[in-house]
Amino acid sequence: RKEVDTTAGEEAFVLEYLRQGQLAYVYGKTLFVHGGVTEANMGTVPGKAGKYDNVREWVSELNAWGAAEVQAYEKGPAPGVKLNSKERAGHGLMDYGVPDGNDGKSVIMATYLKNGNAEQVPRSVEKYLSKSGVSSLLVGHIPHGETPTVMKGQKAMDVM
Repeated sequence: RKEVDTTAGEEAFVLEYLRQGQLAYVYGKTLFVHGGVTEANMGTVPGKAGKYDNVREWVSELNAWGAAEVQAYEKGPAPGVKLNSKERAGHGLMDYGVPDGNDGKSVIMATYLKNGNAEQVPRSVEKYLSKSGVSSLLVGHIPHGETPTVMKGQKAMDVM
């Protein structure tokens, strides 16, 4: 597929997107993630033991891991490894972006929807984020029709 072919130049637009992308981003007091922050994924980075206590440090390490996965992918598979194999360089990032990938600890695939309805962010997640000065969380996956879902946290957290 030319979209991710390391030799395709400008046609490899998905690969360029991955090079520039971030798994999470903190701007001031706001954390942006694609899916959500859960008790399972908060503070975790694939391949690293334990959890990061500081959100900004966690986001930095998570993005560094993602960038390293893209770089590994660009180097190509080892001789004899199939392109779609779990042994292929960069597979960790591919696994992180699929349902139940990374043992369900992905900020990409997490969601606050249950049976089509938004659920409250767990208080433990809210505490984790607020301890690092994060008071707003912007995520995808929770629209209602054409409009975003806006939720008030249990204490001092806004989720959109």
